[in-house]
Amino acid sequence: MSTTSTISILITALPKSDTNGLAIQSYCLEIDADLDNTFVDVNGCSNDSMALTHLIKGLTTGSTYGFRYKARNAYGWGEYS
Repeated sequence: MSTTSTISILITALPKSDTNGLAIQSYCLEIDADLDNTFVDVNGCSNDSMALTHLIKGLTTGSTYGFRYKARNAYGWGEYS
């Protein structure tokens, strides 16, 4: 029996009406493995990533994880979800 799992996270693309009319330049996805508000970057927040689907591997079966994301446009990074 495997003790690790893989999940797929789908980020909902933000419409321009939610971004002051400017196009999104990058998304940042983070994971909290211990639910202690210590989030770790999943997709390289320092890199421009337009990926909306992320495959997260090596998770422990039966554990609970938290995720959050934010988007960047010409004004900079927005708030976390």
